[in-house]
Amino acid sequence: MWPQLLDDVEPRLSGVAIADALAHLRPTRIRLDLGRSTLREAIWALPAIDSISLRFPSCAVAVAATPVAARLIASHLGPRAAPDGGEPAQLHIDLAPSALRAARLDGDRLAVPSAPFPARRQHASAHRIDGARTAGFDPADEAPSLRLDPAARAGARRSARGGPLVALLAGHRRARWPHLDEARRLVERHLGATFLVPSPRDDPEATASLLSLCAVCIADDTGWGHVAAAVGAPVVMVHGPTSPDWSGPASPDGVSLFTTRCTCPPPRPRGARCLACLDAQRVAAVAERLAADRWPWDRLRRLLPL
Repeated sequence: MWPQLLDDVEPRLSGVAIADALAHLRPTRIRLDLGRSTLREAIWALPAIDSISLRFPSCAVAVAATPVAARLIASHLGPRAAPDGGEPAQLHIDLAPSALRAARLDGDRLAVPSAPFPARRQHASAHRIDGARTAGFDPADEAPSLRLDPAARAGARRSARGGPLVALLAGHRRARWPHLDEARRLVERHLGATFLVPSPRDDPEATASLLSLCAVCIADDTGWGHVAAAVGAPVVMVHGPTSPDWSGPASPDGVSLFTTRCTCPPPRPRGARCLACLDAQRVAAVAERLAADRWPWDRLRRLLPL
């Protein structure tokens, strides 16, 4: 118990010292560096990004990240977003996940840890919030929320036609849920849904805006599933080896599904979560229930700028 308490105290004391140092800085341009963070990691960092934006309200903010994450975060920041690589930044903030136990301020560079309290069992986004606090910021203790450009939302409302909009959000082919097509057939039979299947060539802001209009999204533990949760869509997320506690949908309308009743041949570990053995009918039934609970708000969002 005492070692854990000491581990908690050290990063918090460093946060007090860094907050005092940041109080004397007056930058006009900030560069947020997410490195090669995955899309889901970038979404989990949104509360920390919001707290930095509030701490320096008059700063232009440039985002260094993978192309899709950079586009979505720039849209989230709105007019304050600045192109990366132009005017040099006066304060560099490193938000890429790292093994740091406490924040570090070195001149004009601030490194923010992603999980300073690894002993705590909580969602990955909560670890990012804790990390921002050790760096002297004060993020709201809430789930990530992605703001969308009004023009992109208006375009999504114009393009959404047909029955309930259901998104199918799958990750890499080797890690994706193998029963996604079967779940699609079951949902289509009961809901008569129009399906959204994002492509890497699609505009990220347009895709995120369409996700906000969905009656339900069926996703594996992939970046777009977490984008859907961040824009307020109901999400059914299927899990294999990944932990629902750590990386489930951070949304009040999110559900994580998994099974440990594996029938695969050895050497599958006994009691492990198995994506291949998760039943499509179970997932489809939960998705239909969430879609029913969403009605008629999903239809109203297509007509009104909610």
